[in-house]
Amino acid sequence: VYKRQLPYDARRLASAAACEPALRINALRWRRSLSEHPQSTRTDPMTNSSVGSRAAGLFGAQLMWLAVCGSLVAEPPKLNNWSPTGIRRGSVAEVTASGAFGAWPVQAWVDRPGLTFKALEKKGVFEVTAADDAEAGVYLVRLYDSSGASSVRPLFVSTVVSESIEQEPNDAPDASQELELPAAVSGKLGKSGDVDSYRVGLRKGQTLMARLTAHRVLKSPMDAVLQVCLPEGFVLQQNDDELGLDPQIVFQAPADGDFLVRLFAFPEKPNSTIGFAGNDAYVYRLEATAGPVLDYALPLALPAEESVKVVCVGQNLAADQRTLTLAPQPDASFTSVFHPQAAGAVRLPRVPMASEVMPRESSPDSPWKAER
Repeated sequence: VYKRQLPYDARRLASAAACEPALRINALRWRRSLSEHPQSTRTDPMTNSSVGSRAAGLFGAQLMWLAVCGSLVAEPPKLNNWSPTGIRRGSVAEVTASGAFGAWPVQAWVDRPGLTFKALEKKGVFEVTAADDAEAGVYLVRLYDSSGASSVRPLFVSTVVSESIEQEPNDAPDASQELELPAAVSGKLGKSGDVDSYRVGLRKGQTLMARLTAHRVLKSPMDAVLQVCLPEGFVLQQNDDELGLDPQIVFQAPADGDFLVRLFAFPEKPNSTIGFAGNDAYVYRLEATAGPVLDYALPLALPAEESVKVVCVGQNLAADQRTLTLAPQPDASFTSVFHPQAAGAVRLPRVPMASEVMPRESSPDSPWKAER
């Protein structure tokens, strides 16, 4: 009955009111007034028009006014990713944020001390400072202004690697981008069929560690493949899905010379497409080094109120780089474990009580001798 008493335009606006709580309340009040005063649809002798029609017109005007006011509210910042994806500790660099920014400048929030952001005149560009004592690892950053805040996006703080950005074209082996180790390059597989190649120089017997970070931390919707090739393109080693959907290669050079580190990707969710995938969301971070690298540390949880000895595990670590002694941090929930002369960092939880247990080798034929 209520809908039949309203003109068509008023009924359509009343249906739209279900999307907004304040407008939904007005719609309920309108329905209640019609049920309590059915005579409101009679003709007004002064204007020769329906009282119900005039009320519906006023209600529609109110809805339109609220819609216009809502459209005038500025959208909060939208942050997609950073370029480059990292900054070296103890340095200052310009970092570009991709996304949408209705108002500029905006402020930056960081999940822990060590990074400071200063918005520059150009929209989307920041001057980022990493303190000398900043923890290495992944920092979570969000941008905000008076209209709201963006989602958090990761930004790396590195120790020994030099940060750079991919230079296109670098698809073909003879057009590969040269990297000076240790290096971290931020790139993007920006189109279907995209292949990125990087050239590194190694001596015979040197161990190269190449690690791609894309899906696991940067949330790129890609399943990447990493290869080490000869300059002519012959594949020497390949890896897929070493760290979730992200690849990692540990390669020992058979001779002196240049080698290619090549990568491409497939969609995160398999489909019927035959070929390599790519789009603006396929961003990645490639770290390559022939020096020491930290992969993980033991124990996997650290006592909050006691100092603890940590064993570092990785590639090319010297004897004095394999153990660290960490001071207690009673107010910290996590601690970043890293060595200033090694690439890589591990973030471990701080807990009120933790047993410092180190693994010991045992024979698989005598499981009863396992450590308790």
